[in-house]
Amino acid sequence: MVRHQKFRVFAGILLWLPFALFLAVGIWQSSAIRRNYEREVLSDTLRFDAEKLLRIKSPAARLSVIWRAACKQAIAADNISTWHKLVSASLVEQGVTQPCLFVAAQGQKSGSLAGDFAPLLQMLFADSLIPMMDTKIRVKTDFIDLPGHLLYTMPRRDFIYSLPLPENDWWVCQGLQTIAERQYSYILLFDQDSVDWQKAMGHFFVQVQHDSKSLWKMLSESSAAEWRHNLAYWNLSPDETGVGSDYRYVYQTVGLEENLLVLRAPFSLSLLAWEILSVLALVLLSISWLAGFARIERTNFPVDSQSLRAGLLLFLGPAIGLPLLGLLLIGHLEMYSGSSNALNSRYSQLSHEIESLENEFRTYTFSKQQEITQYLQTQRPFSSQQSVLEWCEQVNSGRWNLGYLYVFTQDGKKLSPTWFQFRPTYTYIARRPEHLRKWFLQRVTNRGGKIEELYQSLFRLKGAENDLISEEQILSHLLGPDRYRVGDKNDPVIDKLLSGLATSVCRRILEQRSSAVTISQQGQTMSVMAAAAGVDEEDYVNETMADLGKLTRVVSGSEKIVNYTYILSDQENDLMNFLLLHWRAGHFTFALVLELIERARAADDGSASYFFNRDVEGLDFASKTAPRAMTAIANGLENPGECCRFIAESQDGTRNLYLLKCSEAMEHLVIARSIPLASVESDSRQLTAALAAAMLPGTFWIILGIYILRRFLLQPVGELETAVEPLFKAGRQLPVINNAVGELLDLTLLFGQVKEGLDQLNLAHALQEGLFPTDSLSLGRLRVTGRSVMMEQVGGDFYDYFVDPHDENHVYVCIGDVTGHGLAAAVVVAMISSAIPLVVRQANRTPQELLTTINQHLLPILKRLRMSSIMLMRIDSRSGDFALAGAGHPALIHVKPEGDHDFIELNAFPLGATKSLKIPGVQKNIGRKSAIVFYTDGWVEALLPDGEMIGYKEFARMTAEKVKNDDNPIAALYDKLEKLTGTTSWGDDVSIVLLEFD
Repeated sequence: MVRHQKFRVFAGILLWLPFALFLAVGIWQSSAIRRNYEREVLSDTLRFDAEKLLRIKSPAARLSVIWRAACKQAIAADNISTWHKLVSASLVEQGVTQPCLFVAAQGQKSGSLAGDFAPLLQMLFADSLIPMMDTKIRVKTDFIDLPGHLLYTMPRRDFIYSLPLPENDWWVCQGLQTIAERQYSYILLFDQDSVDWQKAMGHFFVQVQHDSKSLWKMLSESSAAEWRHNLAYWNLSPDETGVGSDYRYVYQTVGLEENLLVLRAPFSLSLLAWEILSVLALVLLSISWLAGFARIERTNFPVDSQSLRAGLLLFLGPAIGLPLLGLLLIGHLEMYSGSSNALNSRYSQLSHEIESLENEFRTYTFSKQQEITQYLQTQRPFSSQQSVLEWCEQVNSGRWNLGYLYVFTQDGKKLSPTWFQFRPTYTYIARRPEHLRKWFLQRVTNRGGKIEELYQSLFRLKGAENDLISEEQILSHLLGPDRYRVGDKNDPVIDKLLSGLATSVCRRILEQRSSAVTISQQGQTMSVMAAAAGVDEEDYVNETMADLGKLTRVVSGSEKIVNYTYILSDQENDLMNFLLLHWRAGHFTFALVLELIERARAADDGSASYFFNRDVEGLDFASKTAPRAMTAIANGLENPGECCRFIAESQDGTRNLYLLKCSEAMEHLVIARSIPLASVESDSRQLTAALAAAMLPGTFWIILGIYILRRFLLQPVGELETAVEPLFKAGRQLPVINNAVGELLDLTLLFGQVKEGLDQLNLAHALQEGLFPTDSLSLGRLRVTGRSVMMEQVGGDFYDYFVDPHDENHVYVCIGDVTGHGLAAAVVVAMISSAIPLVVRQANRTPQELLTTINQHLLPILKRLRMSSIMLMRIDSRSGDFALAGAGHPALIHVKPEGDHDFIELNAFPLGATKSLKIPGVQKNIGRKSAIVFYTDGWVEALLPDGEMIGYKEFARMTAEKVKNDDNPIAALYDKLEKLTGTTSWGDDVSIVLLEFD
């Protein structure tokens, strides 16, 4: 009895094991999906700080951080000498061992802190550094020979740059500093060899860690490799930033030469709580199940079922908890997989929105091109400068806000005036307060732009109301006499180049019209100017001809411009003008950017648009406040189509998803879109609500199940106890038990399941029979027939024969045996039977090559869980020549005309055994009046009544006899097999194919 109880307890453990495994896998999977979702969110959040670090990845940028930290430490100095001393000492402490710092106040021509650099230091006070470009100042000291114009080529103030000198390698930084309410200019110089990079990197890390809460530590190359090895997850991005995670944190890394900066953010506490509570629930359910089963096993059933009922009550814990925890796991899986999908779909939405903005720019360019073309088609050519001047008044600053407008005659004579560019960004800023105007001038200067006097004087105007310049003041100033350009040395060079281009294009058009027109040689400097510009004249003219009437984007160094060329022609009066309309790219798109920003501000879903303009005179626009470092990140996207995404907190405190893209339609722009992260969380909340609603019927079914358990199990057991108890007490009558519904319900369900299974097997049997040939095949001197008898309704044997689709005189014959029986083997049979007719469609392939192809396709699917033997033959119906290949199949029986026989054997592993399977093959002739028998091992392994198998030799002898003497050898063989085995089951599928040759 004790042994029997132990066995039943062990059975109870085995019954619970599948449920426990299901729950454990569910907990692991739900945790993995949730961790994956949180890792995506956290890594995108850390990506923002990583992108900021990437902008200071270069040595110069890191030294700039150190320099700004030194200035910040000395900001409280009460005089310039103290500031100079503190800053120099701070630089030495941070690894710059020999800094040379020169300082001068405005108007100070000499002094101990200025030295020989005083003339250059005075020029740094100007709003524009343009004068430095032509300065002849040259500072010669005992340590450096510094040409003054180099400071113009590196105009960004307060940033350290490598100084390009032929004899020395120096770092330089120049800028302005306010000390004790007085402004000073400075130049910082130090030798590149004087930097202690190990010490500098340590202080650099301290500074950036102070500005970034997520920056964790800096690792050396060796310690970084060991740290990555211990992570549970690690992925390296193409830009060499890495994302990793362990049980507690998500990490983002940025490599700096031999060091690795690591940022980290913790997984949410709710995730850790979910993992702990779900594991605890699984443990409690397991304890409840085992305790209930053990309680049942202590039941003395004939006289006591109270313990049994107590045990069944303990089962209510798993009965309720198992489906409920299962529902929670499924809901958890769906919710966070849906959240992950929602996050990616939001980024996909942002991508589509940016692409829509790109299309807006393309459409804007096309519509502007059509507008200009339609207008110029109605314009007659000009013959005088006065008529051109009047026309330019209309289109330059009124209709199209052009940068430059050039009009040349067909002889190369320039008719258009030389004006300053019309800059919409400047007029936009001019209407803003004075401090913004100064900021803009400084920004253009720092980017290396040239601020012409016309606009510098515009920004110096005083407004009548609130110090704001009116629209009338701006228009009057821009259309006044000061707009004529005077003294720009580049204008004559450009005019000569365009004059030659105009002459060449007009001549080409006249040649196309086949008109003999003489053109003066005034504009024939094109060849010389083109050569000076480094372009081929013919190519330049051909490109211009191809672009007539089109807006084209041109990249010239760091500048991006838009050009439009057109020919005004009047054949009756023999007049022709060459027109070139020119914009800076930032000015060309200015109006559309403003329109798009206003449209984005009207959105009510919290989304925003951002346009970062890399043109030196361009403005950045945003419909909402952007994170502070977003401009630097945008400027780091250099290649058209390059993207960057991250999650960051804007200055208004909202966490948003950001997607930035370097525009392909307008290369000077970086376009960005954002959407609140709350929208993703809102999608998750909606999904959670839907899942909660879906769990209500699940909970109802759980309650219903508990009721059924009590009504049809616990209560009948109690009645059974009541009924059994009188059997052991004299004088008691047996009560009547009326509740047999539970047993009837179980029997009904069982019958339904059995019937459904039988129906499915009948269908599978019919389908498998459809895979076998229904008739014999006769072709030439060849006859092929076959038959298969399955041990069950579906089996693992298969055979086929059909005419070669590439040669009607050849026939393919195959037979095989899949390991196992039943539906699993039948599925593999269907796969191989379908694959053979497909692969033989490949012409000029031997049976060996065909079987090799089938094996390579089967192996990843079967994964060695199922294998199959096979024989495949291709035989000529005229001559009897055949090629045979096989894999693990019994030897074929070759029956000769005299009735004797031999075996054709090919030794190899079956299909699905290994990827590098070598398929053997043989080529022979069947011989006249001969036959070949294909069969499966069910024939030779059939058991006789005495327990012995038929065997290969006996089956071969029996086969040769029937083939020689019977008209229907296959039917005779099956009859013989039934007689030999009697009532003994065959034990395996039995299939045979007979190939006869006259």
